[in-house]
Amino acid sequence: MKLLMVQHHYYPSLGGGQEYAKLLSEGLVKKGHKVTVFTTNSLTNEDILSLSFTPPFISRKKKIKPLKSKETVGGVSVKRFPVKGRFYSFNSIPEMFSSMDDFSDYDIITSYGFNLLSSFEACRKAKKQGKPFVLNGVDVLVPKTLPLPARALKWIYDLSFGRYLAKNSDYIISFTEDQVKDYVKRGVDESKIGIVPPPLILKDYSSKVSESFLKRHGIKKGDKLLLYAGRITEHKGIQDVIESLPAIRKKVPTIKFFIAGGDYGYTEILQRLIKKKGVEDCVFFVGPYKAREKELVQFFAAADVFVLPSNMEGFGIVLAEAMACGTPCIAYNIPAVREVISDRKNGYLVEDKEDLKNHIISMFSNPTELKRMGENGKESVKRLSQSAVVSNLESIYKKVLNSKREKS
Repeated sequence: MKLLMVQHHYYPSLGGGQEYAKLLSEGLVKKGHKVTVFTTNSLTNEDILSLSFTPPFISRKKKIKPLKSKETVGGVSVKRFPVKGRFYSFNSIPEMFSSMDDFSDYDIITSYGFNLLSSFEACRKAKKQGKPFVLNGVDVLVPKTLPLPARALKWIYDLSFGRYLAKNSDYIISFTEDQVKDYVKRGVDESKIGIVPPPLILKDYSSKVSESFLKRHGIKKGDKLLLYAGRITEHKGIQDVIESLPAIRKKVPTIKFFIAGGDYGYTEILQRLIKKKGVEDCVFFVGPYKAREKELVQFFAAADVFVLPSNMEGFGIVLAEAMACGTPCIAYNIPAVREVISDRKNGYLVEDKEDLKNHIISMFSNPTELKRMGENGKESVKRLSQSAVVSNLESIYKKVLNSKREKS
C-alpha cells in the first residue's frame, strides 16, 4: 500500500504523538508498504508565531534552525512545510494544504489529531478525491487548564470541524476504550472505530543500570528515585509532586525526584515552587531525551517509582516505557491512563494530590511490592510490541481499502 500520514510534528520533534506516528510509519515500511509523512518544519508549538487569549497575545518563544524540507527517516519519506501562524490547534500551513489537492500517489490518507486544522483539510480533500481517509484521533479531549475562551473554542470546534471529521472519516483509530466512547458521543458509528495503542520496540528497554550513569547523576547507594518524564507543562501535574515532597521526604529521607523533559514554558514556575518548599537539594531537571534514547531508558530502569500526575493523557506511553524497564508506576485515575495501569498490579491509580502523596510513601516503604508490580508491568506491555501493533494497523488499512473499493 502507498500510505500518506499527516502529522503536525514529526521526528526530530519530541513527544508521545510524534513517537507514535514514527513507530507506526517505520513499522509499516518494514512490512513492505510505502509511507510518506506530511509534517511541519516546527519542533514545538513554541517556535511558531502564535495567537492566544492570554498575554502575551502574540508570541514566538523559540527559534530553531530550519529542518530539511525533504528527507528519508527510517525508510519513511518526510516532507516538511512551513507554518505561517497558530491559534491554539488552528495552524495555517498553506503549502501543505495546497499539496493535498492531489492525492493520486496514495491509497489511503491518515491524519493524526482530532483537534487539528490539518486533519480537517486532509479529510475534506480526501473525500473530494474519493480517497479513503483514516483519522488517528490522538487528542479528542483538551487539558482542563486551558483558559475558558479556549475551552469555548474547543466546544465550537467539536460542533463544526469535529463533527465533519466524525461524519466523513472512513475509519477512526483511537488509543483506548475511553476514546472510543468519546467518539461515539460525537456521533461516530462504533463499527468504524478501532484501537491501535502506541507501540514499543521492547528490545530497546532494559532494567539494567550502568555505574557510569549513576555516577554521572550523583545517584548513591540507598537513594530512592522518583522519576517523571514528559513535557514540562502545567497540565502534567509535576507541581503536585513538588508540593508534597516535604511530607514525602519526612518518610523517605533519601528521595530524589528527577524530571526529564523539555520545557513548555513552565519550568521557571516549578523552580520557584521548589525554592518555596525548600526541596532544592532533592529535585533535579535533567533536560529532554528522545524516546528509547539510552540515557532516558537508564532513568526508567534506575527509578524505584515512575510518576505521571497528569490530568489529561491520550495514552501515557511513558508509563508503558517505565514498565518495560521493570519500574512500577503511579498516576491519577484518568481516562486512558487506567488502561495502562492495572491498579495494584503494575502500579497505582490515585484520586487526588493527598492520595498521590500517601501512595508514593507507601510504595517506597514496600520493596517487595515494588518488585512484584515491576515484574507484572514487564509482562503487561508485551501486547504493545511494534510488530503486534503494526500488524493490527495493517489489517485495518486493508479493511478500509477493500471497503472503499467495493463501494466504488
